[in-house]
Amino acid sequence: VNLGKTANLICSISGFPKQTIIWLKDGHPLRSGALVRLLSTEHIRITSITKEDKGMYQCIVKNDLESAQGTAELRLGEVAPQLIYKFIEQTIEPGPSVSLKCSASGNPTPKIVWRLDGFLLPNLNDEQGTQQNAGCLAACTPEFVFVISCDVYS
Repeated sequence: VNLGKTANLICSISGFPKQTIIWLKDGHPLRSGALVRLLSTEHIRITSITKEDKGMYQCIVKNDLESAQGTAELRLGEVAPQLIYKFIEQTIEPGPSVSLKCSASGNPTPKIVWRLDGFLLPNLNDEQGTQQNAGCLAACTPEFVFVISCDVYS
C-alpha cells in the first residue's frame, strides 16, 4: 500500500457458537484510533498509511471449543527518497583527507550521487551512499575552493 492511502483488512469467519475476534499488529493488541478504525469485529480500516503502519496483522478467532487465526503483511509501496544523514558543511585546511557520508531511505532503494561544483563524480559513487576521502584533492591549496554535494533519487 502506498503512503497516504487506505488499507482494509477483513477476517472472514463462520461457525457456532459465536466467536470472539482479537486483532494484533506485530504480536501486540491493535487499538482503534483516529487512523485505525474497527468498522466491525471482522473489518478494520487503516487510513492515511504511514511507515509505522507496515507490519504483520493477525486476527485470532476463538470460541469455547477452538481457535483459528489469519495473518496478513502490510507492506509499503513506493516511498519518495529522503536523506537520513548528510555530512555537515565544513571548511577544510589544506592537506588532510576528509570522510564524507550521505545515507538515504526510500522504496525502491534510492541512489546517491556525488557532485563537485555541480558536476557528477562517477568514481566517488557507491550503492551504500558513503564515500571515503572525497574532500581534498591532490592539488588542494588555500586558494582552491570547491563544493561537494550528495543528491538522492529513485
